[in-house]
Amino acid sequence: MKLRTTISIFMLIAVSLAHAQKSWVYGRVFPEHGQDLSFENDRVGFRLYGPESQEKNENLYGYDIFAKRVPSLVLNKWYANQFSSVFWGRIGELKKQGRKAEANALQDSITYHLDHGEGADFYAVGPTLGAGTSALLDGDRIVYPYCYKTVEILQNGPYVFKAHLVFTPFSIGGDKNVTEHRILELRKGSQLCKCTVWYEGLTHDATIVTGIVMHNPSTEFFIDEHKRFMSYNEPSQSPQAGNGIIYIGVKFEKTPEKIEKQMFEKPKGQAVGHLLAFSHIGAGEKFTYFFGFGWSKYGFETEKEWIKYLKKY
Repeated sequence: MKLRTTISIFMLIAVSLAHAQKSWVYGRVFPEHGQDLSFENDRVGFRLYGPESQEKNENLYGYDIFAKRVPSLVLNKWYANQFSSVFWGRIGELKKQGRKAEANALQDSITYHLDHGEGADFYAVGPTLGAGTSALLDGDRIVYPYCYKTVEILQNGPYVFKAHLVFTPFSIGGDKNVTEHRILELRKGSQLCKCTVWYEGLTHDATIVTGIVMHNPSTEFFIDEHKRFMSYNEPSQSPQAGNGIIYIGVKFEKTPEKIEKQMFEKPKGQAVGHLLAFSHIGAGEKFTYFFGFGWSKYGFETEKEWIKYLKKY
């Protein structure tokens, strides 16, 4: 009886430890691709492009997203496959041997741009604000934040991922050495990531815009009547592959002054404009909002369901 009781106690301890160690969020810097900061929870994934991308002048400013449809953490596996030297070496060998179909099949099997049952990267950012990035206005010009300069991961599970990012100093107005800081916080079960941004060295009041890139001028968008949030129905890449609709949303802690659609004079890659929210930020003030998305293949079959989520968030 004593032995059986002792075994039972050890089993309970083991189960408790296993449960305690389970994490619902995860993120890290990925040297596999430009020092990306990528992170996820059980619902969504995000990416910020890193210093190596800036050094290559890749012009990647805004938040990128990974559409997930499983609660498990997948980004480590996706990156490992996408940037595997072993797989790409084999693909190169097959192409040299004239076995193009086999090479393409292997490439399709490892890429995170195709949905293999867990989701994929369908989103195009380019030189835009992507899926809800904020930036200062200099007159009527957006001062795009380039890739982050440094990052400190403050918390990495089991229920919260939190990171502090610092960007390369820039000039605006009469201020010559303004440094952007961002704290990002993603919690288990949330479709939205909290962002708090402030500008060290900014000595005057300014206008800050928060934007969602638009890839089709006729695609539907939604602006809450009280300007508490905005949403854009992103036409995912390769719709013929059954990628569904991604609903990009931004919700504000403080009501913006206005929200409007602004089109580019000419397209920037696949992008044709922004859905922009204009807010006021004072010198030394922190600006907080929430950005994220839902996917028609993972819990949000209609725009109505997504809007309902944003209203309640």
